[in-house]
Amino acid sequence: MTLSLSRPEGFEGGVSLHPKATGEKSKGAPEKYLRETQNFLGQKATQWPQGVIIAGGGTGGHVFTGLAIAQELKRLQPTGQILFVGSRSGLEARAIPQAGFPLSCIGVSGLKGKPWWRKVSALARAGWAVCRALWFVYRFRPGVVLGVGGYAGGPVVLAAWLLRIPTAICEPNSVPGLTNRLLKPFVKRVYGGFRNSMRWFDAKRFVLTGIPLRSDLRRARAPAPSTSNKPVRVLILGGSQGARALNQAVPTALGLLRQHNVRLHVTHQSGAADHAEVEQAYARHGLTHVRVAPFIDDIAAAYAACDLLIARAGAGTCAEIAQVGAVTILIPLPTAADDHQTHNALELANVNAAAHLLQQDLTPQRLSQLMLDLIRDPQRRAKMQQAARRQAQPNAAEHIARDLMRLANKSR
Repeated sequence: MTLSLSRPEGFEGGVSLHPKATGEKSKGAPEKYLRETQNFLGQKATQWPQGVIIAGGGTGGHVFTGLAIAQELKRLQPTGQILFVGSRSGLEARAIPQAGFPLSCIGVSGLKGKPWWRKVSALARAGWAVCRALWFVYRFRPGVVLGVGGYAGGPVVLAAWLLRIPTAICEPNSVPGLTNRLLKPFVKRVYGGFRNSMRWFDAKRFVLTGIPLRSDLRRARAPAPSTSNKPVRVLILGGSQGARALNQAVPTALGLLRQHNVRLHVTHQSGAADHAEVEQAYARHGLTHVRVAPFIDDIAAAYAACDLLIARAGAGTCAEIAQVGAVTILIPLPTAADDHQTHNALELANVNAAAHLLQQDLTPQRLSQLMLDLIRDPQRRAKMQQAARRQAQPNAAEHIARDLMRLANKSR
């Protein structure tokens, strides 16, 4: 995740600045904030730069990438207007209004892995979504449109291209998703999170920026490895919706660690569906210092109190691991599109910045032994932490935001 030395024409890097992003929080319910978007769309962006539309979402990797860029745009140009366009069924329906940004929704669904009749229905919905996106883009009249991945981004970026508005996409994964692969002929710039993703795009449009992180995560730091007899603080992250395989294996694995007199304090993001079941699993294994949450809102604080992390390998999580220097065991989701999580995990594991365990090899016994080996070897943990931090790109959001502003300015 090192910044590329070859840059597209007109791209300029920024300086390292880390002040807290500005922007008011939404005081009303997300549903009320969504209804207010129609009034927002009637306001043409008149301040420099012209308004920015950020489109896409679905999962935390897409949503929080967009939020990080939006926060940086707001810091650089407080009067600039930003509109998110996503789906009502994605994480963005909650996270974007909570962060204080307006969100409009379009109906769109995925194609991969669906039977043919569902693909036909999805294509029909996509056609209607492009028409709706054309209305959003025409009314808002942004200076630039950014797609951050996820199916909702496709119609909006395409609509902007049809209206001759500059477009860009952000691809945080090592292997790009279907939406971004389809959009590559229609964009002026591709912001990449991993060097491996460069081969999928036109080199003249690709810039390796790293993965944008929110301001609170750019300031967070995992604690240094300790040789003391204090309890080991373990954080489990299965993605924004939880991970059933981790929910089933990790409580048993941590229960096995008790046989080695390892004291544990556990924080586990389970997702809503498995929340009660995970709590019961920890209770069965006699683990008492446990907090199970469907979703952790203050993830920066969780990282700051984490001695050992067990996580999926989404692009956002990998970037956070590098930034905070977390000692991590990555267990990629094997069903992720194009197996991109395995490729993400290998980007860190190949430079000894994380341990890597395939889900097909995941058993409580094997995970417990891997954790025990790390806990008993503070020198290895220290080297892993240093290797992770060498992969960090804390200025990715600023580089992207400044380049989007230049693209918007050129379109005036």
